Amino acid sequence: MTVRRAHIDDADLMSWWNIAYESGSLRRNTFFQSPAWNRTWIRHFIQTQHRRELLLLLVEDSDNILALAPFYIQSMALGPIRAWRSIRWIAERLAQYPDLLLVDGDAERVWLAIQQYISENMPDAWLSLSDVLPDSTAACMHGAAWKRMPGEVYYRLDLSVARDGDLTDHVCAHMRREILRSRKRMESNPGLTWEYHEAPSQEILRRLIELNRARFGTASWFHHERNIDFFLELCQAGGKEIWCAVTRRDGEIADIIGGYMHDGSLLYVLSGMNSDHRSISPGTMNLDLTIRYAAAKGLHYFDFLRGDEAYKREFNPERRTSEHLQFMTQKASRRYRIACGVRSAWKRLHGERDHA
Repeated sequence: MTVRRAHIDDADLMSWWNIAYESGSLRRNTFFQSPAWNRTWIRHFIQTQHRRELLLLLVEDSDNILALAPFYIQSMALGPIRAWRSIRWIAERLAQYPDLLLVDGDAERVWLAIQQYISENMPDAWLSLSDVLPDSTAACMHGAAWKRMPGEVYYRLDLSVARDGDLTDHVCAHMRREILRSRKRMESNPGLTWEYHEAPSQEILRRLIELNRARFGTASWFHHERNIDFFLELCQAGGKEIWCAVTRRDGEIADIIGGYMHDGSLLYVLSGMNSDHRSISPGTMNLDLTIRYAAAKGLHYFDFLRGDEAYKREFNPERRTSEHLQFMTQKASRRYRIACGVRSAWKRLHGERDHA
């Protein structure tokens, strides 16, 4: 088993990647493993950043591709001197199911080969793996060089509850009342309509962005133009795996939710609500109709992804927790301690200035 660096424009690699993704052969198989997601993120958030470097590690056995590790290197500097560097998943926190692109072979052996490659070729860098869920290929890694830290909560709803019965029989009492109220509103008001879009138009996507920014202000991920450019290009590249659900009131958009769809799961990522229509609870109406639509379509999960928000818990979904993992050599460990010390000193200094 060998490990080597690969290039994103390698035609043979991209052919393998496209076939593995489209055929559903990848061990972890979500939209975040798609070529569209990864290539678009690389273009917008690695190739334009001078302290970031793409690191695609190809694991092979007798010239057969077993796996691809989609990483990038983040370098930090003190003046002109590189102080430390870390290896991270492509898209890191934005990709909520980051993982190896693994088709064949034992996951632990593949990770051990990657671990050895990093130790021999980048001994001053540490590897940070965020959001490692129990079914991740990285969940098997252990040993003194690996540090495990508590991660975050993920929620997903098994759509059999809406396919085999009424969704309101499964959700908690408060959500049941909200859903029944929203259904009654829609039945009695012909001006309330709902629509589902595969590969939504630029008009729908831009309205989602506008409503998200209006609702969340500077906390909106779309507060930065670069993120908007990335999202719009991703939606074009993702095609029918991009979806939006829209609730309208007298023709005007009251609420939009959207995300990605792959391998039987609808991933719920973004929302935007028109505050002029808040009184009719269009968000609850949209979620109820979208979940029921996904169930009727034969999908398996409505995935709320990462985050412990109260409204998610009210659907009584499956709850999973992730871990954050770090791997580092002794040399990287020394660099890491220095980095933590510099960061702590900066925070103390920044705090003193805040109070001055």
